[in-house]
Amino acid sequence: MKQNFTQIENILIKDNGITDSEFRTYLVLRSYKYGELGEVYPSQKRISLDRGLTSRSIISHVKSLASKGYIKYSRRGYNLTNLYEFGGEEIFTSIVKSASLSHRRNLHSKNTELNNTNTKNRVARSQIIEEIRKKHSFLQKNRTLSNT
Repeated sequence: MKQNFTQIENILIKDNGITDSEFRTYLVLRSYKYGELGEVYPSQKRISLDRGLTSRSIISHVKSLASKGYIKYSRRGYNLTNLYEFGGEEIFTSIVKSASLSHRRNLHSKNTELNNTNTKNRVARSQIIEEIRKKHSFLQKNRTLSNT
């Protein structure tokens, strides 16, 4: 028995901006793509059966995937299936740039958060050290007074 397979861009596998469920819906859509054909037109009912989800969930995933630039879709007419097109090289290039910018922003905010935490820890440590010094100084004064 011949096994079919679906090729997928690595950027999609590593993209944290797409949910697991959206990713699986994208994979189902891509599974209908044969050869160099850049468009497919499965029905929402067919996609929902393949995914085991409601049509409403599929519609939500499709809209989200389109807003993120992974696919384009258009209605073909009354009582006809939608036409789904997959992003070309330029779309994935913009997604990579967007993802790397988002990644850099996340790193920056995490670094800022870490720096703030480190500063707070240093301040707390110096306050504790100061308290210990005061107590130590107080104890030494009391020892000196009790020895005399």
